[in-house]
Amino acid sequence: MYTALFGSYDRLVPQPAVSGIDFVCFTDQPISVQGWDIVPVRSPMADRLAARDVKTRPHRWVGQWRRSIWIDASVQILSRTFVTTALDAMQDGLALFPHPDRDCIYDEAEILKTMPEYATQLGAQIHKYRAEGFPRHVGLWATGVIAREHCRSVRRLGRQWFDRCQHESVRDQVSLPPLLRSLGIAPGTIPGNLWDNKLIRVRDHLRESVQTG
Repeated sequence: MYTALFGSYDRLVPQPAVSGIDFVCFTDQPISVQGWDIVPVRSPMADRLAARDVKTRPHRWVGQWRRSIWIDASVQILSRTFVTTALDAMQDGLALFPHPDRDCIYDEAEILKTMPEYATQLGAQIHKYRAEGFPRHVGLWATGVIAREHCRSVRRLGRQWFDRCQHESVRDQVSLPPLLRSLGIAPGTIPGNLWDNKLIRVRDHLRESVQTG
């Protein structure tokens, strides 16, 4: 289990002990939180992009493990069965929760564009996807929880996903469905609703009030 925390976007929440599972947090913050092994990191990137580097490319950060589960720093584990549930859900080396509110990258982008820091980048990104013929309402993933096998196809996905975060926008939930489609990857679905389930609790981000992926 791993996460990243750069700047003041989130607060790392404590986690229960789960037998056989390591909890690793890569961060530039001087913190100590119950249940986590803290790995200090200094990055030249902006905070959100630095976090996307860790999130999208597990093979670079937790490659010593064969499988990993990314959780946002704001996610708290409620049940020890969460790990097996998430890993057992994997297809094509990947499993995520479906987005609880939307099923379309275009609808998601319209919500995100209400935040001025994303409007310009997302406008260009969505224009590109429309020009490529990416369809509406073909699914949207909540990327705050990602179970992965560190296989070749998932490593390739990670490299290309981070590239899109760098050159299109950091809102990774928008770029993921077109990228999955282009690579022929069909993720498994972690059962339940992201906001309301017995496995995890998602706490609000400190600096964002819009409920997005």
